[in-house]
Amino acid sequence: MDRRAVLGTVAAVAVVSSVLGWVGGQRIKSPAEVAAEAEAPEPSLISVPVENRLLSQQVVVRGTVRGSDATELTVTGGTGSSLVVTRLPMAPGDPVEEGDVAIEISGRPIIVLQGALPVFRNLIPSLEGPDVRQLEEALNRLGHDPGDVDGVFDRSTAAAVEKLYRDAGYAPPATDTANQTAVKTAKDAVTAAQDDLDAATKALSDAKAPLKESEKLQLDQAVTQAQNGVNAAKATATTAKADAAQAVVDADAAKKAADNASVAAADKLAKAKAGTNPDTGEPPTPAELTALQTAADEAAAAARDAGTKLTRAQAAVPTVNQEQDALVATAEAAVPVAEAQRRERLAPADTAALTSAVTAAQKNLTDAKTALSDAEAKAGAEIPVAELVFLPSLPQEVQNVAVEVGDTPNGAVMTISGSKTLVESGLSSADRRLVEVGAHAVLEDQGLGLEVPAVVTFVADKPGGADLSADRYGLRLEPTGPLPEDALNLNLRVAIPISSSGGEVLAVPLAALSAGADGSARVEVERPTGQVDLVKVVTGLRAEGYVEVKAAPGAPALAVGDRVVVGRDLELPGQAGAGADDSTDASTDDSAPDSTADSGGS
Repeated sequence: MDRRAVLGTVAAVAVVSSVLGWVGGQRIKSPAEVAAEAEAPEPSLISVPVENRLLSQQVVVRGTVRGSDATELTVTGGTGSSLVVTRLPMAPGDPVEEGDVAIEISGRPIIVLQGALPVFRNLIPSLEGPDVRQLEEALNRLGHDPGDVDGVFDRSTAAAVEKLYRDAGYAPPATDTANQTAVKTAKDAVTAAQDDLDAATKALSDAKAPLKESEKLQLDQAVTQAQNGVNAAKATATTAKADAAQAVVDADAAKKAADNASVAAADKLAKAKAGTNPDTGEPPTPAELTALQTAADEAAAAARDAGTKLTRAQAAVPTVNQEQDALVATAEAAVPVAEAQRRERLAPADTAALTSAVTAAQKNLTDAKTALSDAEAKAGAEIPVAELVFLPSLPQEVQNVAVEVGDTPNGAVMTISGSKTLVESGLSSADRRLVEVGAHAVLEDQGLGLEVPAVVTFVADKPGGADLSADRYGLRLEPTGPLPEDALNLNLRVAIPISSSGGEVLAVPLAALSAGADGSARVEVERPTGQVDLVKVVTGLRAEGYVEVKAAPGAPALAVGDRVVVGRDLELPGQAGAGADDSTDASTDDSAPDSTADSGGS
């Protein structure tokens, strides 16, 4: 090989070596360079603008459309009860007028009258009060003259009640046995007093006429009659007192039986609640528990009623004793009168004593007639609490009938309502504190495209009630806009605003807030230069995922359009876009938290 060839080869090797060295140098890095390239990139900020927004909170529940002034006629029967629905004179949609019979239970009517005061006691003769006046006003409207509308249940009121029942096609309720006995006793006393007066009057007349042998015999007979009157009065008194005492014995026995029945029913209920139905020996079903509960309630009510009857019977004893003793005393007083008349008639005529005797007999007769009038006033027609219902306004309409002829009534048997509509719902205890009467609301149904304004007309002070659980408070609203004609029983969404910012305020997403070491609220503001300032703020109303803010005293100002940091986007090597949030404006995020309170259905 010549020299040129050698030099060319050497030059070529040198060039290749240089290229390889350069390439190798590019691929070899120092540890510092490797560590620097392994560090995470600077995180980018996710920020949104400060906005002007109207913030508001609301309570949301479900409500059912009902008829206004809805009244449920309730009759409790239960296991072993003799109550049964025997006639249904009305059907849904029928008008209800004053004096109508709404339903017949065990052959007895429930009569509808107009009045604001519900029936709370049996309406019986001698009672006084606003409920009696209300009854008299209704009787007067129906043409059954109750006498003076004075709130006193007197004989005229009792007579009007009898006409009310007979016009409705029913016999008036039976009067109390003790009162009937008192009337009979008083009538006997009037008869005896009249006899005494007749005798005294005749004695005076005879004293003024010449005395004959036959007249002497008649004087003897008058004494005998007076003595017989004493015997009759004593016999009547003995019978009346015995009847009154026996009434106490019977009432006491009835009370003991009712008390025992109540204790037995309560015991069965307790055993069932403990897990075993004493009638079947098996765990009770909900229906069996309900029946046992109803039986226990009825037995307790029967025991209370028996106690009331016992109290009345006991109270009647001293009255009967006093009345009978007075009658006996009156009869006994007639004996010396008759004897004196005989003496005076046999003696030279002196009519002064006989005149006094006539006056005394006249007074006794007057007293006996007054006692009879009082007894008759107490023994007039009575209205049991179960046979009468007062509605605030009439006419109304039957909304629904929950029973059929032959059913044993247990609870609401019929609902009667007016023509207006309202919405009924319930509130949790937390929401109850937020809602007041007079609050405005909106009734909604998206499927029907319904959105009707309403106003809250009633909020219960205590939880529970018809169709409500024990922890929910009754709520009633009145629509101020039209509802569909077939809206009854429609279930609607009810939205009740409870607080508002009152206008547009500065607002940021809740995610923009953080807490400082001193507990103060703050936001991070991203400036156009890229600088991030920490700004203390004072917060206000929170709603719809946003919070009202304003710069704290001494802090930099905060304005609409300023961008606040809600997060940071960390992009790792080889994972471009990892952790990125496509949204740059939280105000367009429909999934933002909503502080609206939804209490669920009622």
